[in-house]
Amino acid sequence: YTPDAGAEGPDSFSYTITDGDGDTSTATVNLTIDPDSFPTVSVVDAEGGNQVDEAALADGSNPGSVAES
Repeated sequence: YTPDAGAEGPDSFSYTITDGDGDTSTATVNLTIDPDSFPTVSVVDAEGGNQVDEAALADGSNPGSVAES
């Protein structure tokens, strides 16, 4: 499950499973999406590249690499 970009608040999705005998069961998952408190900020510069605000990235990024993740 991946919510829409910027989504927050209640959401739900349903799914159906089928076993080897053809029996099915359907369930609904209800969830609440919390607001993103640390959004990634990306700005396109005049050269067409991206500048990334390192402080906005989640732990595990590598500021010395070419591509930030």
